[in-house]
Amino acid sequence: MGGGSSSLRAKSRSSADLDLLKPTAEQRTPRTRSRLASLAQSSSKQLSKFSFKRKNGNRDKVKSFRDLISTWPLHDIETLCRELETSRILFLLKSSADSARPSFLSIEEQLSSSDSKDFALIIGDHTYPIHRRVAIARCDLVQQLLCEQDFREFHLSFPYGKHFTHHDMCMFIHYVYTGDWNGNADTLQSIRNWMKCHRDLAVDLRNAEKMALKDGDLTIILTSPNSDNEKLAKVCVPDYSIRCDSSILSSRSEVFRGLLKHVRDARDIVLDEALLPRGFAPVLIHFLYTDELDFSLVPDTALSQSSLSEARAIVAGHAPHSPLYYAIQLIHIAKFFILERLVQLCEDLIVSALCPESCVSILSWATDGGSQYVAQRAQR
Repeated sequence: MGGGSSSLRAKSRSSADLDLLKPTAEQRTPRTRSRLASLAQSSSKQLSKFSFKRKNGNRDKVKSFRDLISTWPLHDIETLCRELETSRILFLLKSSADSARPSFLSIEEQLSSSDSKDFALIIGDHTYPIHRRVAIARCDLVQQLLCEQDFREFHLSFPYGKHFTHHDMCMFIHYVYTGDWNGNADTLQSIRNWMKCHRDLAVDLRNAEKMALKDGDLTIILTSPNSDNEKLAKVCVPDYSIRCDSSILSSRSEVFRGLLKHVRDARDIVLDEALLPRGFAPVLIHFLYTDELDFSLVPDTALSQSSLSEARAIVAGHAPHSPLYYAIQLIHIAKFFILERLVQLCEDLIVSALCPESCVSILSWATDGGSQYVAQRAQR
């Protein structure tokens, strides 16, 4: 008899333990059940914000989940919603952090802050360092007065009846580089009229590039890998050359700055096409003057055979003259010359070309040292 009562107490205890482990619908009134059901329905709307993987039978899973939380206390459901919302926000923050890239100086900021300025305007008792090419392209007065003379400095006098402070002229030099002016608008207009500086900055930078291609003080010579091989002399590709301004290159690239320090007064730099294929030389020079990526400048002829093996592998089966093909090759060149802004432009183009057909090959290239940013975007 004692054993029977002991068994009964064990059953009652196990039943009580089950009640503690999970909420039971039997303990709730119809009014409470109705309230919890409505709360579950509103919670399901909240949960719809979260992205669950869509698979077969998804509706059954949602229904099962809704049935599950319909038996939960109000406090538990509110806690679940807070946890899911927190997880969603953390996921968005992580995605933003993964997609973030370091910011770099624009061409305006690089040229303005550069120590490689090769010209000086002397106005009154003050000297204003500036890039000769920028001064000529932006200010027609300077261009007319220099008349192709190779001066390192030039004296200017204020126009008759006008005088500008040293602060005004410093602000104008900054305006010449950036197009930004924080002073008096009438003062700016007066200086612009005097210096004949009326065009948009982007237009003048393109004009600077065109002038540099004609009379730049530096010539970049690209030699073919076979140019020194006597056995292949008959099929040797002639050297390729392109002109530019040494001061602009020094301001834009640490690698070019180092090369120019070694050659100093030399008027040309010789590079192997393994470093800079001739097809990309116009694209690179255009970027150095404008901060723009323009693959229409690539000639229709085939590029040098020195293209990187990774680039050739990634675009196997794709159009040989597509922007994707060019971007994957150019990004390695940009990294070599430490042109981070150009690297980002190439990355943006590659990411925009992601599709089901190219995603796997691009991801393989990116994870194999191509681009961490592209790899992260391709994995999504």
